[in-house]
Amino acid sequence: MANLLSSDRAIQILDKERALEGECKTGAIVCIDGRISLLHQF
Repeated sequence: MANLLSSDRAIQILDKERALEGECKTGAIVCIDGRISLLHQF
């Protein structure tokens, strides 16, 4: 996974995504073992 996310193509996609978002920050926190579901966050 680290190799995929550090590839040139992935970095290009992330750069384009950041440019489209501008100053807006988005994200979600997901519990790795599923105790905090997405439904409870939103």
